[in-house]
Amino acid sequence: MQTIERPVSRRGTALSEKDYRIFFSAQLISACGTFLQGTALSWLVYDLTHSGTKTTIISALNILPMAIAAPLGGLALEFFGKRNVLYVTQVVAMLLAFLLAVLTFYGEISFLGIAILSGCNGLVTVFDAPGRASFMTDLIKNPKHLRSGVGLNSSMMTASQAVGPMFAGFLLMFVSPGATFLINGITFIPAIIALGVVEPVVHVKTESELKSEEKKEGPLEMILNGLKWVASHKDILFLIALSFFTGFLVRSYPSILPKMADVLYHKTGREGVKLFSYLLAATGVGAACAGLLITYGPQNISHKRLIRTGLVLTSLSLPGLGFLSSATGISILSSLGWGLPQNLCLALGLLFVNGFGFTIVVSVGSAIIQAKATSKMRGRAVSIFYWGLSIGLALGSMLIGWLTDHVGLSQATYSYGIGVTVVAIIAMVFIGHIQEETPAPAQTTA
Repeated sequence: MQTIERPVSRRGTALSEKDYRIFFSAQLISACGTFLQGTALSWLVYDLTHSGTKTTIISALNILPMAIAAPLGGLALEFFGKRNVLYVTQVVAMLLAFLLAVLTFYGEISFLGIAILSGCNGLVTVFDAPGRASFMTDLIKNPKHLRSGVGLNSSMMTASQAVGPMFAGFLLMFVSPGATFLINGITFIPAIIALGVVEPVVHVKTESELKSEEKKEGPLEMILNGLKWVASHKDILFLIALSFFTGFLVRSYPSILPKMADVLYHKTGREGVKLFSYLLAATGVGAACAGLLITYGPQNISHKRLIRTGLVLTSLSLPGLGFLSSATGISILSSLGWGLPQNLCLALGLLFVNGFGFTIVVSVGSAIIQAKATSKMRGRAVSIFYWGLSIGLALGSMLIGWLTDHVGLSQATYSYGIGVTVVAIIAMVFIGHIQEETPAPAQTTA
């Protein structure tokens, strides 16, 4: 068997590579459906309960399995293969969406039922999220396209975070939430087809990797070795800690946007869901723009500089939102002749900044980890990275939901704003110690 280097495109981005482009397009359709369903589901729960706490509990249940069992995702990818795992996760997610649609159409939906299905969906994410991230990386033949590929993957998710909510806001003016769940189920079909079409790069194992495989690891040993490997690399450990705090303080904030639409802007019913979708879409548009910057922006900007930029933006957005939602902020704006419409415009702008900053921090952090990790450890490292992010998101969502119900929207936002500012200052000190690396060229066997 001869070892050859697969011809690769030397220009453009990861989208210049056919397999990546096919899988990316299919996943974009599926991701839009996922955020379409997520928006409708959040509003449905808030409409049923009028509780910020219960609304954020559903958000947390979608994440909690990842927070508890994320290392199992990397383990499954190594044992069963990324493509096989993704076949299962995509089909199960599709069936869960269809079941949710049926229950809603027949009027049998309840908070408990939504909670159970959300937990099941979260369990699917344990295996699906790291699988998609690492599988898309495996489709990139040109190592120079890795950064753009990671950026495109992030911008795909965040662009869908903009498109999905806006489409949901439009649809829910005319149809029931069940229709959005049905559409989401259908969007998984192109993703399942694409899995059978694309061909990932086959990694040529080094002599040391072949020798290490002779000592087969058991499941628990694989998890422990992955954690030990991450712990022995301070740069990666720092980025995982940063992902936890950004998930806790920044990514969790959109889970209370239904409460903001109701309490601050006094919109309920169809007007409420319309405004909620716009608020959520503003975060998604910001995130999508960040992904485009990472992918198509100047490639000579260092990863560390990009992360610093993201940290500054996130530390500005939440205190600003706290000010807008406070009695003092509303009074000051009123004295300037600005009412709720102007307040809303400022809020949309700050949510844009929030999504922009968060995406830069997380997607660039993910790119650094994937560049530094060995082929053997990449799946595990990505799983642990998502683990930190998911634990932060789950805990942060539940806490901010409880705070909005018990101390108020403004005080909850201010508290998170102070927290993210402190984290940003500390991270600025440590970020300078990260050493950036370029991944080795991918090769295949023929």
